[in-house]
Amino acid sequence: MIYRNGWREFFILAISFGVPMGVFFIIQYGFVAGAVGGLCAGLLFGGLMTLFTRGTEKKFAKMRTEISADRPIICEGGATWQGIGGWMFFTAAGLEFYPHKLNHARKDFAIPLSELSEVRLKRNLLVIVLKDGTGLEVVVSKNKEWKKHIDAVLAQGDGASDYAR
Repeated sequence: MIYRNGWREFFILAISFGVPMGVFFIIQYGFVAGAVGGLCAGLLFGGLMTLFTRGTEKKFAKMRTEISADRPIICEGGATWQGIGGWMFFTAAGLEFYPHKLNHARKDFAIPLSELSEVRLKRNLLVIVLKDGTGLEVVVSKNKEWKKHIDAVLAQGDGASDYAR
């Protein structure tokens, strides 16, 4: 299952950027010009971020093909880890994160299934708890769905490849 950003995320971005910009424009240029400017700024920002996200999805399509040839992919989607945006795969082997090329730092990580202890939810975060007690916080869209899949695989034990099919 690929978890893509959709209309919901577009509107969240548009509103969260457009409202502050609208207030700023209203203070500077008056109500009508400010409201129109805020609306335009929000729609433009939401649209540009949506285009960026769609481009990222296409760029990781090649990696999806390579990974799925080696191990079954259970779910995948855009993710942010320690402020670094990229794409995360949950495969029968574990969790894998690959940053996109626009990041100043490129930190890939792979967590084998054998090292996963549990997964918790915290707002829009997926908190990945390892067997040594450390936790990694990853921002993902539809974190409840990610948790559901990871919990199901962890409950099965060694049956991750069966779950993926």
